[in-house]
Amino acid sequence: MGAVGSVCGSRRILRQDAELASELAALLPARSFTASGDGAVAVETNHGVISTGDGAAVQR
Repeated sequence: MGAVGSVCGSRRILRQDAELASELAALLPARSFTASGDGAVAVETNHGVISTGDGAAVQR
């Protein structure tokens, strides 16, 4: 089974087993990102340019 099939199979298992899904979720770090307002940006990691201005000229 390929990687995509494995992911789909895992998701199906987690949908069918709420207790397992809950246990796995408890092992993962909590992540929350909020961006609000005009031009707001919320990212965990950015390896490029984020431009929120109208007509901004970006040079790399």
